[in-house]
Amino acid sequence: MINNFKTIKLKSEVKREASMEIQKPDVGTSKKCSFTFTLNENVRKSDRSVFTAHGKHTESIYSALKANDNFKERMQNHLNKNILVYEEKTIDGYVNLGMPLKCLPRDSHFKITFGQRKCNQEDDQMFRQCENPNVECILFHVVAVGKSIKKILKIKELHERGSTVCVYALKGETIKEALSKDGRFRSDLDEFEWKVMEDHQKIHGKQSLVDEVSGKTLEMDIFKKRNVRAGRTATNVWLKNCQVLSKVIMDQYPNFNEEARWMRNYFRDEQKKAKVPASQQFNIYKKYFAKVTENSTSVATCKDLIHLSKSVGFMMWYNNRNMGNATCFVFNHGYIFTCRHVINKIVGEGTDLNLWPEIISQCAKVTFSHKRFLPDNQDWYALDPWFGVSDGNLDYAILKLSQHQNGFPPGLFRQISSQQSSDLIYIIGHPEGQVKKIDGCAVIPINQRMERYAEQLQDEMVGSNAATYNAFPMFTQRSFLPEVWSNDTLSYDTCFSSGSSGSPVFSASGQLVAMHTIGHFYKRGENVHAIIEFGYLMNSILCDIKQKSEKILSSETLDLYVY
Repeated sequence: MINNFKTIKLKSEVKREASMEIQKPDVGTSKKCSFTFTLNENVRKSDRSVFTAHGKHTESIYSALKANDNFKERMQNHLNKNILVYEEKTIDGYVNLGMPLKCLPRDSHFKITFGQRKCNQEDDQMFRQCENPNVECILFHVVAVGKSIKKILKIKELHERGSTVCVYALKGETIKEALSKDGRFRSDLDEFEWKVMEDHQKIHGKQSLVDEVSGKTLEMDIFKKRNVRAGRTATNVWLKNCQVLSKVIMDQYPNFNEEARWMRNYFRDEQKKAKVPASQQFNIYKKYFAKVTENSTSVATCKDLIHLSKSVGFMMWYNNRNMGNATCFVFNHGYIFTCRHVINKIVGEGTDLNLWPEIISQCAKVTFSHKRFLPDNQDWYALDPWFGVSDGNLDYAILKLSQHQNGFPPGLFRQISSQQSSDLIYIIGHPEGQVKKIDGCAVIPINQRMERYAEQLQDEMVGSNAATYNAFPMFTQRSFLPEVWSNDTLSYDTCFSSGSSGSPVFSASGQLVAMHTIGHFYKRGENVHAIIEFGYLMNSILCDIKQKSEKILSSETLDLYVY
């Protein structure tokens, strides 16, 4: 027992040392990384051929493997199988295919095997997307078999081998966030109480930071679900259904579990007031819910929106540890629109206006290919040191893309309409820095805007926020008058929040009517909820540009006022 403990301790120290060798986020983006690997058809058949894969330090392991001819050739015979990647030199654990190459210790070597995927498996390939390659990564290990509840992973082969999985996370994340985003752990962890233990003694909770467990090996102890009774049919039936949803779907609705718990409490209170059995209550909702909701979109509209989405870009910046992301769209000839408050965040408060063009050019970049994963460097556009025109009141700004080998994406200038949409609109953008998404939204008429605030006045803390979640500590009706009563804005309901500022807003017929700018939120307990969102009308923005700068509008390089 003593010798075995010393061996485990030694491995832990080796892993901790390996985590210290991870490349720092300030490494140049052009730096190349490499690793070696062997390919085995399965655990019983060994192939000693050693191959080498290369990639940029911000690329993922999977991206580097896909670029390797030997791996691509072998994958043709294993398209319906899981890829199991074990690093056996230093990490000594199964790594996540989405891990950036900058996280790997030097001279890493992978043993790659293929495991059979069952038809009912929750996911296709389970790996984490690196949302921000500029942030430092943290590595830690989790034993593949739990204590009270043994099955903690989706992949059966990893559970059977009882090894450890290496989890990578961004510095500052919680353990809960890291395991949820990893993709290999069971998707219903939020429905359980659980903890992780270090050296069988030190306990870390869900909200503990990954910084505390860097290079350490943890055991997960999952407890059984609490407050579950057989009689609560209305709650249990649909909560059980959420377990069979794939991770791809669940990632589209990050607040799903939170809303599920809220609905469970609502159903429970309604049962008490109405004095109806849970089964009867569930059948009532099942019968009538579909009659009052409609969430269908015509194929023609979907086709039009997909085409328009080619002009929508994901903007990212990194300025002396000031980092962030937003959305933009091409108007014409490589000129793009985004929000003025986004520019303020890029350059920093108090920066001399004369320095803005150079700072923007050095610190920000744009891609139009962020659809599944962050693209390679060749798909990113730089920005010219040019800052044409902007306005704080209408919250818009114009920037210029640098010349690119792929040319400029199509502009939206021919899609502009001065007519406001009155029923349904569509926003295309990158909420919270995620992949490009489309949200269908209901328009809120101007005469109904104040009603949204009145609903939240009692016992709530309400705040205004430019696409972030920081609420002001007090509320008066005058706080919201600029947007609420302005004829320059379009108001609507959307699930888009942080990172979606600068998204184009389209009518149901595909006309560009506004640019998404601001949302007003309120806080209930620890949760933040949206009241109403606004976009400034493109017609108002272009009229403002014409009044401010005839020179820009008449320039051959920026033909804005064309409709």
